[in-house]
Amino acid sequence: MLIAAACKKTSAGNEQQPPKPKQEVIQLQKIDLNNVYHQFSYNQNGMLTRVESHRRPSPGAGGLDTMYQYATFNYVNGILKSAAYYAQSDPSTTLYHRAKDYTYIYDNQNRLAFVAGNYTGNGDISLWKDTTYYFYDNNRRVTGSYYSNKKMDFFKTLSWHYDQNGNVQRPDSTTPEVNRRTTYFTFERRYDSHINPWKFTYLALAVFTVFEEDLFELETKFSNNNYVYRKETEITERKNSKGEVVESLGEARIVEQTYKYDKNNCIEVSDVAGFGEIIENGVVTSRAGGYSHTYKISSEKKVY
Repeated sequence: MLIAAACKKTSAGNEQQPPKPKQEVIQLQKIDLNNVYHQFSYNQNGMLTRVESHRRPSPGAGGLDTMYQYATFNYVNGILKSAAYYAQSDPSTTLYHRAKDYTYIYDNQNRLAFVAGNYTGNGDISLWKDTTYYFYDNNRRVTGSYYSNKKMDFFKTLSWHYDQNGNVQRPDSTTPEVNRRTTYFTFERRYDSHINPWKFTYLALAVFTVFEEDLFELETKFSNNNYVYRKETEITERKNSKGEVVESLGEARIVEQTYKYDKNNCIEVSDVAGFGEIIENGVVTSRAGGYSHTYKISSEKKVY
């Protein structure tokens, strides 16, 4: 009887489905930049529900941490449907105003097609109506976005592709030749082999679309692994009437990032350094340090 009951199906067409297999992920909890830190909250299914940004007082100044902006994310049947962004009304208070609402629209393949944003604070509401569209490849990976604000007559297009490990790479490009001068843009990206916590369920698209402060480099949002090196080079070549290159001038912008991991392969610390190079006729003639900073990162291994 017990065996028969265990094997019995429900009504026709409604057979019981096997439980969804568990997935182990590295979940981002906090990014600490010393004077500013960002916190992330999730629901029981591991979906992002809230992002907060806090400021700490200057060393020796006293006072308490202050949350200066936050965003909330809402779901219907496990699907991200809407979000709201709140900004601090006055630095001396803990009052916040709902500055913008977002609505998520999906295509017939359940991919995020576009996000409609609407300003909800005081002022010219129509000024801040905007839309962000997304494009995908056959593997459902985001390959580009298009941002449009008709009121401000402003638009922005981003595009990228992926390497064999599922990490973002930007395509090289060339500007049309003008007065025998052509400009070439080349991009180089390198990654490690560790799980990228920023890509965890709904985190990348939610933050990328909504949060008014860009918390991550573009590469970290959609890549499977953590990027450790980024180089962008812009070279302008001048040719003579015979088509021969007689001059080549340009610059390279380089960012290097290292990580320290705990015993669960969760990121604890990330050191970032950036600098620039001047290139003349294929030779680096000078290098200038740009910046360096350290992130303290809190992430946890979770199973959903």
